[in-house]
Amino acid sequence: MTSACGRFRSRFGAEPVRTTTHPTIAQLAACWGMPEGPAQPGPSGYQHPFAAQTLLSSSQLAGYVHLPALETAGFSVRIVPRFDVSSPPSAGPSVAIGSVVERDQPSATAFTVPIDSLTRHVFVAGVTGSGKSNSVLHLIRQVAVAGVPFLVVEPAKAEYRALLRDPIVGPALRVFTLGRETVSPLRLNPFDVPDGASIGGHVDLLRAVFEGAFGMWAPLPQVLERCLHEVYEDRGWDLRTDTNHRLDEHAPAWSAFPTLSDLATKVPTVTRSLGYDAEVTANIEAALTTRINSLRLGGKGALLDVPRSLPMAELLAAPTVIELESMGSDDDKAFVMGLLLVRLAEYRRAQGQRPGLTHLFVVEEAHRLLGAVQPVRSENVADPRGSAVESFTNLLSEIRAYGQGVVIADQVPTRLAPEVLKNTLLKLAHRTVAADDRFALASTMSMDQAQSDALVPLAVGRAAAFGFGADAPVLVQVPPTKDDKLIRDTDDAAVRNAMAAWRRAGRWNELWLARPSCVAACIGHDEDAQLARSLLDQRLVRRTFTRIVLSLLSDPTSLERTWQDLVQIVRPHQGPRIEETALLRCLAAHAPDWYAERRGAQAEWTYSATLQYAHRLRQALLAPVDRRPSEIDAFRTYATDQHACGAPPYPACTEVCPEHTCLYRGAAADLVAEGRYDASLGGGRCRRQR
Repeated sequence: MTSACGRFRSRFGAEPVRTTTHPTIAQLAACWGMPEGPAQPGPSGYQHPFAAQTLLSSSQLAGYVHLPALETAGFSVRIVPRFDVSSPPSAGPSVAIGSVVERDQPSATAFTVPIDSLTRHVFVAGVTGSGKSNSVLHLIRQVAVAGVPFLVVEPAKAEYRALLRDPIVGPALRVFTLGRETVSPLRLNPFDVPDGASIGGHVDLLRAVFEGAFGMWAPLPQVLERCLHEVYEDRGWDLRTDTNHRLDEHAPAWSAFPTLSDLATKVPTVTRSLGYDAEVTANIEAALTTRINSLRLGGKGALLDVPRSLPMAELLAAPTVIELESMGSDDDKAFVMGLLLVRLAEYRRAQGQRPGLTHLFVVEEAHRLLGAVQPVRSENVADPRGSAVESFTNLLSEIRAYGQGVVIADQVPTRLAPEVLKNTLLKLAHRTVAADDRFALASTMSMDQAQSDALVPLAVGRAAAFGFGADAPVLVQVPPTKDDKLIRDTDDAAVRNAMAAWRRAGRWNELWLARPSCVAACIGHDEDAQLARSLLDQRLVRRTFTRIVLSLLSDPTSLERTWQDLVQIVRPHQGPRIEETALLRCLAAHAPDWYAERRGAQAEWTYSATLQYAHRLRQALLAPVDRRPSEIDAFRTYATDQHACGAPPYPACTEVCPEHTCLYRGAAADLVAEGRYDASLGGGRCRRQR
């Protein structure tokens, strides 16, 4: 029609109006006339053949009947691009992502992917309010119905806790509110290594976690690595063979792992041994100490500065949600997220390769951990954060062989490392506006330009899906799963009650104590216990307590006199809500742990002997008046036997200490290391133990 119209215009369009005389002109005019009579009544077929007759040209007629290509007021134009309308066939169990959208209308056809293909990971993108969380909720709920547990790390908001109300997922769901000790706390020692994992490998990954979370300039990463090695060596570990000569069969494994407090104590010792000048040494020590101590404050300290962790097997055994909303710093959130990923990878390695999907790990706002890093400008400049992100992306590629799937969700794809988009099989692209984000998605989802442009006006819950065996994206409508009313109704009280019942059923209550020794004196006195632990970081308190113990070993009646020295040191630190008696009892409960661990590391005692030493000393300090003499005698007998050495460690030991009791060797070594002794003592002798 177009070509005919063009020919018509080219032949007659420029001709002037002509008149002519013809004998049949009246007949011709009558034939061109429009019928004016009424149509014949029905109900028969088409009875009015000239009803649609017009004198308009083809191009004029096309202008009347063609749909507008440009928008005008009150009339919008939206181009519907072509997407695939079928998902590749899959054998075996599968999960439905949503219903296929065909020509802008949801169909009855479901877009499904094999459940085992989730081990090749999932990426969900979209701006705020586009339906990302709804899609993830829909996915993990189906996975849970199939009997596969999941772990969701939620840095912002608290929406996944609404699954507590779900009739299928709710009974088994656990929710942990990190940083909020009054709701549902968690315990996670960064130095705890799962059974079967390498200590040396854990040190490398732990260094990557620190580098990925905190900005570090040279030589902080190298100094940190040395500190990490030494705190494990102080605990008796041989990082080459992954063995610990102090860990015997009678001691729990957690007793052999260091803590953040040990790392903070180790930093000054290492930095002062490096040979830098005083200013550089002070800068390095301050930078590392500040970063480490920031993880020991408040709720973060209750979470991370602990000797025991919730076992990884328990954390991964059932559907679990970990909320990080109360941790205000992005660096702290990145540290916890990286730590969870490292522990997950180590646990999966120890379990070995398994076919199919065994667990699903969901990371919301993943740019905090897997963010894109700008390349350094010089090849001679280190890039610690870039190396850390590379380590994490390598872990994602590795753990798929162990049956571990990962779901990564983020609003801005370009904020993520490129490997995240490239190494995820199933991708769901919700509404995305920015051109660079759409280009990143289109280049990894086989999209053409029209399909990429279609991501801008997508409705809530609608997404372009590109998954297993696909050659082009499919537009899907994800069914609504997130219920805002359920989210509002699932408040802190609901989480607190559900998790309290879980702890009682699993006998996990003691794990939530700051130290096992809290059972002796600290229950119901959380503030007093926290202040007691912070006081033990002070060298003056440690030296005073050391003097109390050594005096007790020398004179069983000295406790009443020497304990007053500690009281005078502690009293100025009391706050208005601190009860002095409770504080001193908490200090008497925690200080023996520090003292026994220090002497055990120096003398290389077994951990069962170290724990027994701390227990007997604690009993001597906390025993009632009528039982105290017997408890002191029991401690002195055990300690004397434990300190005794068969061979003199130094040439002059026989002259100073003929009995070889070695009671003062550890304390003297601490004073020498700190430089807190008078040079005039060099010609004197230690007091002989009687």
